[in-house]
Amino acid sequence: MTDKKQATKQEQAVLAAGLIQLVGPDNSGKSTLALTAHADPSKICFLDGDTRKSAVFAQQMGIGKYIDLTTKGVGLDELAYHIMVLNEIQAIEKDKYEVIVFDNLNEFFKSGHSYVKANRGLFRKNWNPMGAIAGAEEWKELRETHYPRVFSELKSKAPLVIVCTPEKAQSDAGVKTGLMIPSSDPSLKLSAEVIIRLARNTRDHSSPAPVGLVIKNTSVYSERRLKKVFPDRIVPCEWPTIEKYLNDPVDRRQLTDGETPDEFEMHLIMGTLNSEQRALYDHRRRMQLLQADEELSAAVIEALVDARERNVPVLMLHKDIQAHLVEQYPDLTVNRVKVILDAIEDSVEDVKKQESKPKK
Repeated sequence: MTDKKQATKQEQAVLAAGLIQLVGPDNSGKSTLALTAHADPSKICFLDGDTRKSAVFAQQMGIGKYIDLTTKGVGLDELAYHIMVLNEIQAIEKDKYEVIVFDNLNEFFKSGHSYVKANRGLFRKNWNPMGAIAGAEEWKELRETHYPRVFSELKSKAPLVIVCTPEKAQSDAGVKTGLMIPSSDPSLKLSAEVIIRLARNTRDHSSPAPVGLVIKNTSVYSERRLKKVFPDRIVPCEWPTIEKYLNDPVDRRQLTDGETPDEFEMHLIMGTLNSEQRALYDHRRRMQLLQADEELSAAVIEALVDARERNVPVLMLHKDIQAHLVEQYPDLTVNRVKVILDAIEDSVEDVKKQESKPKK
């Protein structure tokens, strides 16, 4: 093997290593993306702290090691739960797995303070005698020492660690700001090499695959400079696309339109979109969808009325409408029918909400 090929392989190994955080609302595809990170599922170790939602999926895939933290944590208080998770991490065989997935860490983060409080000797020799200050010191040790140690141990067990975290409403002094932010400890943002926020693809309604908005990018050192790996927008956000960028970083080339976030997606990346802006954007998107092909939307409504008159079961409704219109619209899919009906229903709800508001 030539030196150039060896260098390329070393670069790829560096790129594929480290800690990746996947952020997004429920059902955005975080678990699916994480569990498909390796072509061989037996090379994945899965720590499931998300109420066993992915248990069946992991079993069907043939995941190498599945650790059910939810069931193991039944009946445990915060401290006992935290110790149990630490023991499970410590027990993972080193170098046996290529990928470790932790989905999600909320309960682990919530229980961390109890652990530091009960094990002060592991973190510093002297603590302030004043309770309030000592409490602040505990939180500091938790975020600056304890969690980074845990992330380091995970990374010592496998080359790639993927953690999945949901979103939560941001609060300022107890008042919700209307913004959505990652539901995780700040130490994770500092420790992660890459942070990807999964979002619905608002440009291609026929594709169920999410878009990946890169909040924190990574670089690789090559040719005496750092090369940017990912564009700000990964579409579709599936592992083959991610691998494409790992093998061929975007570097300084001109990004395509598909790799460039629109205004709405930039708001999501920066965390500046409030709930009212999000609702307004969704309404505009639905109206654009319906107006883009008024004839098709009208045909779907007519087919819906006909299907209901024929007492078509709800579970068969979308497929029945698609079959009814396939001759007239050969490219019509069941998913497209669902998108149109959902847009119509949501638009009607928007109108009802506006009409129900008291007039000034």
